[in-house]
Amino acid sequence: MKRRWIIELTLILICFGQMVTAAPRLSLTADEPVYIAAGYAYLHTGDLRLQSSVQHPPLVNVWEAWPLLLRPDTPDVNMIAGWGKAELSRFIIALLPQLGPIQATAFATRVPVMWLTLLLAVVVYRWAAERGGRIAGMVALGLFAFDPNLLAHGSLATTDLGVTALTFITMYGLMRFLQRPTWGVFFLVGVGLGLTMTAKTSGILLVVAIALIILASTRRLLRSTTCLAGLVAMACMVVWAVMGFELCAPDGWPIPLPAATYWLQVADFGHKSAGGQTAFLMGQLGQHGWWYYYPIAFALKTPLPTIILLVISLVWSIKSDKGKAEKGKWATLGVFPILYSIGALLSSFNTGYRFLLPVLPFLFVFIGVQISNFKFQIPDSRFQIPNSKQGKPVTWSLGHLVNWSPGHLVTWSLCLLVSALFVWYIFSAALTFPHYLAYFNETIGGADHGYKWLVDSNLDWGQEFIELGQYAQAHNITQIKVSQYTLVDAAMYGVNTIPIAPSRQAPPVFPARFDPAPGIYAISATTLQGVMMADPYNYEWFRHKQPAAKLGHALFVYDVPLRTQPPEWVAQCTQPTTPLTLQVIAEGFGRADLRLAFFDCTTSWLIPAGGRSPGWYALHRNVASAGDRFIKDQLDGMRLSYEQRMNQALPAFVMYEWNSAQTAPLAEMEKQAQAAPADWVPALSQTPSPSLTAPIQLDGPLTFLGYRLSSTEANDIVELWTIWQVYTTTTRPLSIMAHLIGSDGIPIAVGDGLGVPVEQWQNSDVIIQRHRLALPESAPPGTYWLQTGVYWLDTLERHSIASDQQAVSDRLILTTVEVKP
Repeated sequence: MKRRWIIELTLILICFGQMVTAAPRLSLTADEPVYIAAGYAYLHTGDLRLQSSVQHPPLVNVWEAWPLLLRPDTPDVNMIAGWGKAELSRFIIALLPQLGPIQATAFATRVPVMWLTLLLAVVVYRWAAERGGRIAGMVALGLFAFDPNLLAHGSLATTDLGVTALTFITMYGLMRFLQRPTWGVFFLVGVGLGLTMTAKTSGILLVVAIALIILASTRRLLRSTTCLAGLVAMACMVVWAVMGFELCAPDGWPIPLPAATYWLQVADFGHKSAGGQTAFLMGQLGQHGWWYYYPIAFALKTPLPTIILLVISLVWSIKSDKGKAEKGKWATLGVFPILYSIGALLSSFNTGYRFLLPVLPFLFVFIGVQISNFKFQIPDSRFQIPNSKQGKPVTWSLGHLVNWSPGHLVTWSLCLLVSALFVWYIFSAALTFPHYLAYFNETIGGADHGYKWLVDSNLDWGQEFIELGQYAQAHNITQIKVSQYTLVDAAMYGVNTIPIAPSRQAPPVFPARFDPAPGIYAISATTLQGVMMADPYNYEWFRHKQPAAKLGHALFVYDVPLRTQPPEWVAQCTQPTTPLTLQVIAEGFGRADLRLAFFDCTTSWLIPAGGRSPGWYALHRNVASAGDRFIKDQLDGMRLSYEQRMNQALPAFVMYEWNSAQTAPLAEMEKQAQAAPADWVPALSQTPSPSLTAPIQLDGPLTFLGYRLSSTEANDIVELWTIWQVYTTTTRPLSIMAHLIGSDGIPIAVGDGLGVPVEQWQNSDVIIQRHRLALPESAPPGTYWLQTGVYWLDTLERHSIASDQQAVSDRLILTTVEVKP
């Protein structure tokens, strides 16, 4: 008899072993202190004053907190700061240190959830075994025991596993009641429904599923309505009991209401489900969610073997004769997950994969039952093996594995696919131990890439402080700047920290966010992606920097070194608008001594100090992403250091960092040009003289450095870039000339201009001027000459070019362009 259950017991022990070894290695997550504090306060006082802030009924909170009462020196709730005015955050911060060592508190409150998880595992096995035999039970239990999402939440003192377990157990009881109605089972279903409703506010959704199942299970409307009313009435009594038989009148109500706090929580749950909350999905931030949020979360965080087995099971159930015959028996197993999934699609409240946990046990039972129905077949026949005891041939199915023996070699092929998937399943989950919360499947490369798709409780819930302390010790780090949205202070785990946003002890906007101060930073994936932040782009600079380490796949450590050469300038493109105000620049860089320059990046480009000093370029995001070759070539090689993707108080913009060690964007420019006098005509003299090599000093503030031509052949537009360096500053307006002239010396296309105002110039600045010369349709095919130069706008006088200290020209002939027919 003992050997009969050894596999099942082993699976349950493995499940427990994974949770009990993972839990001590995880710091308290964001929601755990809330539930622990609320449960502890309710156990001590019977007062529900904190529950409005908790937003969930107290049942699971109490279940988690009761081990704390075993301490001989439990703190008095009435003496803890924040209790009098029901200030939950203040109460939590004051309570936690008084409960003793933080990890002892965490483990003690997590163990009851582990017990509840094991109870759920047993019921999953029982339901599957009743429907499909022992093999069905073992498959379902195996899927349960190694599922990283259930293991993650089964190791935490939160409400998600509690509502999952009670929902499934109640539905199992309903299934038994519908099969064989008895008063005892009826009573257990009613109590289970009430407990589910008080496990978590979303537990009230179970009422809808039970109502549909009961009303559809019999044609006698009166009988089914009476049964449903009895269950709901019993559940409401349980709710009232759990809420301490509270009887009070909510604001605006004329009469007292039993369990008033609970019904207010339910109303608030409905309001928030409709109103949504800030969520992150695939690089986007949204307040009202996406209908495809939960399908994507399911696809990315459910192990691929589970998805494959689910698809196979669905196909098998549709095609199988046995599946068709039993469709009417799947109501209790299928109605709730279907309704729940529809609700998830319609919800604008995207809380994370944990919202889908109540569906998983139903899926495991379904998969187990369908797999147990598989039969091995070869074309047009089944394997038939003589039965030595009865002398009759029998057909072998997976269910016969219970009585497997070495002589039954045919069963090997039967279990090959399922076995391979289970090996993959176990190995995939084991790779993320103990950080099951951060599990992502192989479709996106695993847990290390999860932060690009989903954050918050899908990945990062504040569970990495223990690992952060170990990292600091191993690398002799004495102080770390930490960004985490939990109420737990990393200092409680022995980490010397400086809190930064969104900590209440820090400014809501991260200082010098465009150029962070030197130091070691630990930034959670959630705040990195802008969730829980006053400004979602607070840590955008870090998003474009490679972290030194990823702790628990979710807490990123950055080493920001001291700059050997501090940046000296910020140059902004003014098209279509200047992105940064003077105040934002001072705050964002934490400096007031930066040189500020402005230019029209669609027509010109400014390189302050000729590129010898580092600095930043700021451009409107639409301009930077438009694909303009001129802008793209200037930015090529620079590091994108900041990107605000949405319009907020500032327009969407990008920021690139120029490093003085970089080569200039136009290092491959042409430097040869020929000086041409004012009366030079190509038809009379094909080659002007003399020939000069840049740099060429003009009689004015600019020196010619070279040029770059898009093509020497043109049909519509010739694009020329001329490069100049400021020799001396001026306040006199001028323009840079670019003409395409014919053999008669007359221009057929003009592209004069200057996109960097002279007031912005400083000595040694480099200006790249973009000239677009549109050819007229009347231009005959042939050879044309490109000329450039500089002239004063007030007098149109051209700047002369000297050779051997004598003025020989007022223009430079660069090259020829062929216009084809």
